[in-house]
Amino acid sequence: MAAEEGARASADGSLQTRLAAEEAALAAEIVATNADVGSIDTRVAAEEGARASADGSLQTRLAAEEVARAGADTALGGRIDAVEAMHRQFAQAITVGGTMTKDLATGTDSGKSVLNNSIQIFLNGLRLHFDGAATSDGTCTSGDYWYDASAKEIHVQDVLAGDMVEVQWNMI
Repeated sequence: MAAEEGARASADGSLQTRLAAEEAALAAEIVATNADVGSIDTRVAAEEGARASADGSLQTRLAAEEVARAGADTALGGRIDAVEAMHRQFAQAITVGGTMTKDLATGTDSGKSVLNNSIQIFLNGLRLHFDGAATSDGTCTSGDYWYDASAKEIHVQDVLAGDMVEVQWNMI
């Protein structure tokens, strides 16, 4: 019996040693896993920080670009308005009846030509249909009007006394 107790004690000791070794290995594996998780958490946090920084940078650059584009649009609109104003001409008169003639061959624009289809005529504020390329009379109910390209003259005739006639055209 003493021999059997010794064998069992020896087996118990062996089991205790193997259990302690397994527990130590498991504890080491848990520590390694925790270290891996900590490392992953650190890398994820770094990536999230980098992405947040990049997003902030993109937002800043986008806002700056929007401001620059808005400024460029405003400047371009101003330049377009200036060019259009430089080329847009008009004459306005309250007639005494008869014919109103606008001579385009003299003055500051004498070296320029009238841009085709740019002539607009308004009689008492109403726009009349007018073919800017026409060189013969065009008739409307309020009178006759035409552009004489050879003389560079716009004629509006047979208007009534007190009628407001406005002629607009573009020069090139």
